[in-house]
Amino acid sequence: DQPSRRPRFPFLAARNILADQAYNAFSSFPEDALVRIDPADIHKKGRVPKNGSIFFTIFQTFMSDLDGKPNFGEYPPDFFDFIVVDECHRGSAREDSAWREILEYFTPASQLGMTATPLREDNRDTYEYFGTPIYTYSLPQGIEDGVLAP
Repeated sequence: DQPSRRPRFPFLAARNILADQAYNAFSSFPEDALVRIDPADIHKKGRVPKNGSIFFTIFQTFMSDLDGKPNFGEYPPDFFDFIVVDECHRGSAREDSAWREILEYFTPASQLGMTATPLREDNRDTYEYFGTPIYTYSLPQGIEDGVLAP
């Protein structure tokens, strides 16, 4: 019998401001559960952090190099249970994208792509990779709910 562990997932974003916003939104979780992956800490310690359950980072940090190997490669492919990709239309699903390498490496994990950008010709590959949206919140509904401006 193996001891149970908390599920682990990274929240991947395209920009630091989005990773920081998500990190702050999860502040009600225990402090030891949250990890903000910082390139300076990785280089200082010589390793990626593995001591949490919810990791926040940007694609560029995961793609950065540690001893000739991308940072994400320091984690075993089955390290994460669930991957959240914020603004998934920004290139993570494009077949020729360097960021796609991260998603393919962690294929044992379930993956959820989120985007506020509706289906357009320039990001059609998002839907090819992640599939048909499981939830849609439309602009008219957001306006009606008072969370978006017309």
